[in-house]
Amino acid sequence: MRRLSALFLVLIIVFSTIISVVAVYAEPESANLLPDSTEVRETLTKVASFQLATVTNPSVGTIGGEWTVLALARDGSITDTFKDTYLTNLTNVLNETNGTLAAPGEPYTEYSRVILALTSLGLDPSDFEGFNLLAPLAEFENVAAQGTNGVTFALIALNSANYEIPKLPDDSLYTQTTRELLIENILNAQFTDGGWAISPIMPSSTPDFTAMAIQALAPFYGQNIEITEAIAQAVIRLSETQMNSGGFGAAEANAQVIIALNALGIPLDDPRFVKNGNTLYDDLMNFFIAESGGFRRGATVNPMTTDQAMYALVCFYRTLTGANWLYDMRDAFNGSIPPVTIPVNKIALHEAIAEAQNRTQSNYTPASWTVMQTALSTAKEVAEAENTTQTEVNTARDNLLFAINALTRVSTGGGNFQGTQPSRVFISVRDPNARAGQTSIFFAGQYFDIHAGETAYSLLRRTNLNIVTRGQAALGGIYVVSINGWSEFSDGPLSGWMFRVNGAFPDDSASARVLQNGDRVEWLFSRNLGADLGGGTVTGGANSGAGNTTVSDDDIDDSDESDHKDTGEDTKVISVITETEWKNPFADISSDSWYYAYVRFAYTNRLMNGTGNGEFSPNINLSRAMIITILARLAKVDTTGGETWYSQAVEWGIENSITDGSNLQDNIAREQMAALLYRFAQYKGLQTESGEFTAEFTDADTISDWAQNAMTWANSNGLITGRTLKTLAPMENATRAETAAILQRFIENIISKIGEHDIKY
Repeated sequence: MRRLSALFLVLIIVFSTIISVVAVYAEPESANLLPDSTEVRETLTKVASFQLATVTNPSVGTIGGEWTVLALARDGSITDTFKDTYLTNLTNVLNETNGTLAAPGEPYTEYSRVILALTSLGLDPSDFEGFNLLAPLAEFENVAAQGTNGVTFALIALNSANYEIPKLPDDSLYTQTTRELLIENILNAQFTDGGWAISPIMPSSTPDFTAMAIQALAPFYGQNIEITEAIAQAVIRLSETQMNSGGFGAAEANAQVIIALNALGIPLDDPRFVKNGNTLYDDLMNFFIAESGGFRRGATVNPMTTDQAMYALVCFYRTLTGANWLYDMRDAFNGSIPPVTIPVNKIALHEAIAEAQNRTQSNYTPASWTVMQTALSTAKEVAEAENTTQTEVNTARDNLLFAINALTRVSTGGGNFQGTQPSRVFISVRDPNARAGQTSIFFAGQYFDIHAGETAYSLLRRTNLNIVTRGQAALGGIYVVSINGWSEFSDGPLSGWMFRVNGAFPDDSASARVLQNGDRVEWLFSRNLGADLGGGTVTGGANSGAGNTTVSDDDIDDSDESDHKDTGEDTKVISVITETEWKNPFADISSDSWYYAYVRFAYTNRLMNGTGNGEFSPNINLSRAMIITILARLAKVDTTGGETWYSQAVEWGIENSITDGSNLQDNIAREQMAALLYRFAQYKGLQTESGEFTAEFTDADTISDWAQNAMTWANSNGLITGRTLKTLAPMENATRAETAAILQRFIENIISKIGEHDIKY
């Protein structure tokens, strides 16, 4: 570029400073804090022997599957027998399912995990036994269905050998996945504390998911100022939360942070990551059981813990010996693949150029016109250049938009504008339902002079807020993902930005809604697809509304199950409400009862309703059909349209091995409820590992054989506690009050928190 603006020079200085935050390394105060490669090799040999001896039938799965394959393959200790067994099992699964490892809406991390395993073996996942396992990752909505976790591992998998993302057909119902979209989604999910969690609605970040996000973004470090700044903040967060033991409280978290630091070239004895003389390696080895060769969780060896610890040690060993980073698997293909780079996105720049070229010189003063023309000339240069960076593109775009907004119209003696009086519109940006600690006013409101063709989207850009978008004006519209860091999913799975004009939500895209003189544009943040704003669901992916349509959930009302009819309203999503106004509607629920808070949760989240006459009836029982229906709705299954109010839910339950469909009208026993929840957790890929019973229950021997695992899991994870200090009452019927309590614990302990190290990724 022949021209570099002052702003761009400032950005270079800031960019260099941010890079130094991560890259600068000071010598440790004491030497020999870390082992040499020989010592690490000895440990890895023990772990590899343990894995080969205990995982005798590797197949598709989180445990005893792809992570074990990857660790052994990247270590070079995998045997032909182990490899052939895995590939045979994988082939059988793909043939049985016709290549479908996960249905839409289920965790697409299944594909990401298999892609990583095949890549580590030097095999092409785009053509394995006739199946293209990269193709599902092109469907962004399905990739993102598992939140930050799904997006993160999709990016790691695609970057592992710089894979090209397959193109969706023109008539696809899904958004085309791009690396830019994946990166944008991860960046938007970063917490203000600098870290990440499984979901943006979690209360704070966690070290393991922060490390995973760094792993996904690491190949782009230094290429993009936003990514580099995000990583710098995350490194600070990890350093601040590291314990005096040198670790993060669990072997799995230690493992993920080791991989992240190795990706950035930060030694494990960097002073920022030495606490009380201990390093991450020290604390990871605290979980090693040398006699067996495995790594423990609690007191016993755990297969998932061993997998993660092993591939972290492999990553560390590869760093010590100068080999490729763990997930940079280009070496598995003889190093013939170029490194990953971010494709430069020039869409917004071209839009700014088109807007500038639509202006008429005679309408503006020579001075302001000259400034705009200079910015336009630079913008055209940047747009036409082949080897330009995203930073240069963004700077050229911003400078041009600033110059356009600064154009001064030619005036006559009386101060009137030449020709007709300009059109003026008003715009504001706010979150009308912001809670304590959240921003309410993003842009208080201002009138702007507009030119012909001004849209609700182009007007938003003139507020100079930090706006992140996806999509194109010519291809269905531009969707505003984030404004000043507050983005879709920032406050729940149904949250995002919408706009309305003159009090109505338009049906068209913001980039297609042309404004007229006197229009009033409001950009508003919704937490329920517009229902909380008096509007409707977002349609078309472009922040549009649906007229006066409202969104409502079909409350589950079990007052008379035999006569229950669905209303036909939308029941696909049950969104967990973290805070809501509560006016107790039940005369039989007092504030001092043990189940008061649980009933409140179940009622406000539309999991359970009353039984009529202003009562909840906490001590009566409920049927198997009702529990199956609640689980179906948690799984976002449409339960409407069946012969009975529960038939669609039961059909889903049978298809997914959650229920056999028998005795639906019978009262549900406590052990039966445990079994249904356990199978649901298996179906959704959630945490299903158990500890031991929380007490010595005198009636534990009365648990049915088929319910032993489920009941142990439910009790050890705090879902179903004892009826008394010594009795579990597995065969007794669950009451409505107990059900409310169990559902809240299930959502908070398993679905929302997912056991931070047990998530299926």
